[in-house]
Amino acid sequence: MSALIQNQATACGRRFFKYIHFLFPGAALPVTFVVVLMLSYLGKTDFVAAQTTAGQRVDGQVWPPLSIKHLQTLTDTNGIHEFAHGTIPWHENGYCAEDVARALVAVTDYELVTGKKDARPLATIYLRYLQNSLRDDGQLWNRPNRMLTSGDSYGRVLWGLGYAAAVHPDPEIALPAARLLGQIISGGNEKLGGFPIANSYAIQGLTAFIGKYPGGAAQGVLEKCVAQNLECYRKHRRAKWKWFDATMTYDPGRFPLAMLLAFEATGNVACRQAGLESMDFLLKVCFSPDGRQLRPVGNRGWYSEHGQPAQFDQQPIDAASIVEACVAAARITGAKCYADCARKAFEWFLGNNLKDTAIYDWSSGGCCDGLSIAGPNVNEGGESTIMYVIARCNFENLLNDPRTK
Repeated sequence: MSALIQNQATACGRRFFKYIHFLFPGAALPVTFVVVLMLSYLGKTDFVAAQTTAGQRVDGQVWPPLSIKHLQTLTDTNGIHEFAHGTIPWHENGYCAEDVARALVAVTDYELVTGKKDARPLATIYLRYLQNSLRDDGQLWNRPNRMLTSGDSYGRVLWGLGYAAAVHPDPEIALPAARLLGQIISGGNEKLGGFPIANSYAIQGLTAFIGKYPGGAAQGVLEKCVAQNLECYRKHRRAKWKWFDATMTYDPGRFPLAMLLAFEATGNVACRQAGLESMDFLLKVCFSPDGRQLRPVGNRGWYSEHGQPAQFDQQPIDAASIVEACVAAARITGAKCYADCARKAFEWFLGNNLKDTAIYDWSSGGCCDGLSIAGPNVNEGGESTIMYVIARCNFENLLNDPRTK
């Protein structure tokens, strides 16, 4: 349990005791003891059901329930708000297509993992936002009527639409997602710009999509994305630098993850080799020397080939993509080391980090926007909460996969 959770629990206990002492000045201690026993007996079953993962503790630790509570808070009839003041949506800043698309991934994962349908209204809102973002020329507005999607944001939209089209259980979500992807896929490689991170987002959505809809324009875009990323890897790979660029920046797990998913979809062994090799390099960079704690490369300097990894600010998107990549590596190889790294990477959200403080907010179901040298950024915005839910769903899949036991 992190120091933050311990402090909160201690403070709550003290306030409760003072209240009982006010009501029963001569018998505060025995009354408190009786109340605690009653609550323990009455709530024991509910606590276990609500707070554990798949009805069990993991390595003796109680995991947060899988919740979309804060996604619901951040979402209105138009879309999901990009930023928040604390837990309150920042209405003035509005929405963006790339967050909406990733939120579609999150609620799709949520329904697949839980079997619950309470996220379908959110999925409908997200899909409608993306449909309304389509221009007559096949381009997309990232922000309503004022900013086109960049390579990264277009790749994220392909990820969201491709994934929902392939696996969402509701045809009223899956089929329109497939149609919309078909409308925006023309010129896809030019829209992505050839950037490895943009290609990686696209690969994640298109590998899922062609599993259900093989061939066509999507297949061609996927093949070129894979070829471009393999070429980037070959160009930048060194004996002590096994990466896709001269600098490691944001969302780094996305690169090996894309290669591993491409291997699963196409059988290209070069993708498997690049994926696992870059995965091992990433884990060496981003974990403590003893392997017990994730320390994502910070955005205050990043990590260049001949430099040192920046410690802060660490971002939830980085931790989440490392969880995703480790889960995929564990699935493909069956190696326990990747499952262990996925678990430790997910623990970053719960307090196993350089500041020993929780990034995930149990009360709201949201996720802080980052971890700085001063501690968490307490604003719980769209990207951070979306990525937490995706990481949480991936972790749940890991626990339920017999190949990773």
